[in-house]
Amino acid sequence: MNWYYVQDGQQVGPVSEDELHQLKNSGALHDDVLVWNESMADWQSYVFVFGSEAQQSPPTIIDSGSESASVKPQVTPMQIVEGTGGKTANSELRARARKSLAGLWAPAAGLAFVWVVLQQIGGIIPFLGILISMSITGPLMLGFHEYFLRVHRASGPDFTDLFRGFSNFGLGLVIYIVLSLIKLGAMIVSAIPGGIIMGIAIAQSNGGPKEENPVFWVGLGLIVVTYTIIGMFLYLLFSMAYFIGVDEPENGAISAIKKSPEMLKGHKGKLFMMLLVFFGWSLLTVFTLFIGLFWVLPYFYTSLSAFYDDVQGGVEEVSPLPA
Repeated sequence: MNWYYVQDGQQVGPVSEDELHQLKNSGALHDDVLVWNESMADWQSYVFVFGSEAQQSPPTIIDSGSESASVKPQVTPMQIVEGTGGKTANSELRARARKSLAGLWAPAAGLAFVWVVLQQIGGIIPFLGILISMSITGPLMLGFHEYFLRVHRASGPDFTDLFRGFSNFGLGLVIYIVLSLIKLGAMIVSAIPGGIIMGIAIAQSNGGPKEENPVFWVGLGLIVVTYTIIGMFLYLLFSMAYFIGVDEPENGAISAIKKSPEMLKGHKGKLFMMLLVFFGWSLLTVFTLFIGLFWVLPYFYTSLSAFYDDVQGGVEEVSPLPA
């Protein structure tokens, strides 16, 4: 069967399926390259059609200088995937995530469990726990995002990726601290209107129980609603910061934080719709005593990795029929 693919916005082919796989395994084509054959109604990404299992295992290096040649596995480099500028539907991005996670659900769920447990260390160790938690959360977030980028890009994800962020400790720490300060500022701002209303309710109570004044609850509700809206907006703005930090560590934390809102211009609504889907899945985990959350998290972060890769760059529209 003849195949066609898109390179630099141009249709290339025909090539055989074996030739297509060889191009992919050599690094000439990436996971998200668009491919087509006459049995398909439209162009689809390589990884969507073939899955990550079509990629060969990393090459090996033979040290011929030793008496008995030893085989050393080459560390799989992180691939940079060219996106479509955010044109891919969320449903397909989730489908890609499921394909990428095939055979990896259990280790990914285990990694998510360890990640959650490590972030709770602040509540276990008195006094120093909070400081330790603040110190390790940023690097762990960096490693956590790298793991799921590797899952999506079929770039040899490994459990040790979770701790790889500590090799860029300062980068992860600064991203975490700056984003935490931004959230703290948002919390203060969101509390002002509702706080004023609550203050009025307390003054009206004349020393009586403030909880009996409905105005008090109106103020409290306003604080919660305002902070939820502002918090969600900030998450949408800066959700790509750790991914950018993984791909561009040399540019620093502030660059990663600044680039995230720029990358998401025109795409925040689409990202919000993706978040709503996973919010629904998260609510359903209550019926599993929240154990299911450790499977929802890998699904979400692999989908978010697919979103991040897709929102970058762009390709020209290509006719589904070969010339």
